Amino acid sequence: AILEESHEFPEISSVRGDAFRLPFCEGEFDYAICSLFTHHFRDERVVDLLREMSRVAGRGIFVIDLHRDPVAYYFYTTVGRLFLHNRLIREDGALSILRSFKPDELERLGHAAGLSSVAVEKHFPSRLVLSAVSEPRRVGIATGS
Repeated sequence: AILEESHEFPEISSVRGDAFRLPFCEGEFDYAICSLFTHHFRDERVVDLLREMSRVAGRGIFVIDLHRDPVAYYFYTTVGRLFLHNRLIREDGALSILRSFKPDELERLGHAAGLSSVAVEKHFPSRLVLSAVSEPRRVGIATGS
């Protein structure tokens, strides 16, 4: 559906690819944004993803994901029983909350990826936003001795 809607906006192009090997040059974009995606991966792969996002982003990255919080989990599972009639959606949503991050964990992953000015903020409803500044690319001429 999103791909079909993007045709209404000629300034938007869709590219299918591997998030860990993005088909773009270094610094090709000002920012790279990832939403509700990282909790599906092990920590080591999240670090790889953050590095790849930083590689293609000239200015910075933003990662939006779920906040692993007991209130969010119990709210989702309670309300889910009442209103979500599809068992897969109920169980997948609850599992996603359990596999998500606490602020210090997401910040640690940002530092492990070598990102600068890493900050993690909490947002409603039960979301975390990691922001980081991309390192300036060093462009130079190699000289021989």
